Amino acid sequence: MITFSFTGPKPLTLSMIIPESLIQKHFESKMKSDKIELLRDFEEYSKHLPVREHHENIIPLYKQKFYARVEDIEQMAKRIMAKPPVRKTVPYVAAPASSGKSSSILPAFLLSKSMTNGATHYFYMAFHNNNHRCFKVLPCTPNEDELIAKNQGAAFIVECVKRLLENKKDLVIHLNKKPPLWQDSVGLLNEFLQDKLGNKAKIWFHLDEHYQMCKRDGSCIETGAAFSRGAMTALASAKNVKVIATYTDRPLSISPMSSSQVCRWPVALPILDINEVMATIPDFNFLSKHRNNIKSRDLERLLASMKFRLAYKIAINPLGMLHIPESFEKVGLIFLTK
Repeated sequence: MITFSFTGPKPLTLSMIIPESLIQKHFESKMKSDKIELLRDFEEYSKHLPVREHHENIIPLYKQKFYARVEDIEQMAKRIMAKPPVRKTVPYVAAPASSGKSSSILPAFLLSKSMTNGATHYFYMAFHNNNHRCFKVLPCTPNEDELIAKNQGAAFIVECVKRLLENKKDLVIHLNKKPPLWQDSVGLLNEFLQDKLGNKAKIWFHLDEHYQMCKRDGSCIETGAAFSRGAMTALASAKNVKVIATYTDRPLSISPMSSSQVCRWPVALPILDINEVMATIPDFNFLSKHRNNIKSRDLERLLASMKFRLAYKIAINPLGMLHIPESFEKVGLIFLTK
């Protein structure tokens, strides 16, 4: 069981590693709106939450266990919500593929909403994979002028936000050859979000695989970075918006903290809770069930060593296998035979 401290007379104790029930409850009480197509019902909203693709199976991550301690998720939420000594930041989680970074932001959001100035709305925007439910720009080559490319990125993210909230099925966006100025796109975002969500909403936009927004190789290395920078900084500059980026590397197109502009802000990924893994995977139930009965210091050391080895084995293999029941036996086999 995990304890989340919510506003109210008592903390609410729930089996909260699976966020499905909480996000649905929060949606029904705080996000549902007949004014916004995406928010008319939870079924439609949930289609835009992150998924994991496994062969021909599509696994909604919000229905899966997130193996982390509540204390670590709480620290992550606080870090995302922190106010560094600059006007705006883009908190980011950089970690290898299948490490849990895409699934980590929703649990942090669910915890943040009970904090002072906590978030009210969570929106996920993917730019790669995600069962083909991802935003694309065509043609994918930005203007060769970096300033125009930055303006194109800002115009692109405005259209992404509109199509997301309007629940449009077509997520391929035509590249604006004559985009408005970056600051004008920020104004359009403010106007749209104010109209749809009001001035009291505290919105988290989770941008996944931002590097895939447009072409970023060959002759487009600098202009592609400018396009991405224009998109992320424009959205981050909108009122009552927090942009969180997840990718395998830092969002280098955004300035570091020494800059006076919108800056990137690193956030640590919560570490694996090996105790919860042991309690979940049948092959390791015996480790979990008997750990409280161990009295000998030697046996305590042995259990600690086994837990460390197990955590290491899982860490160097894709964590995504923990979302697939038929992979549990594979995890046990890897550990017990090597």
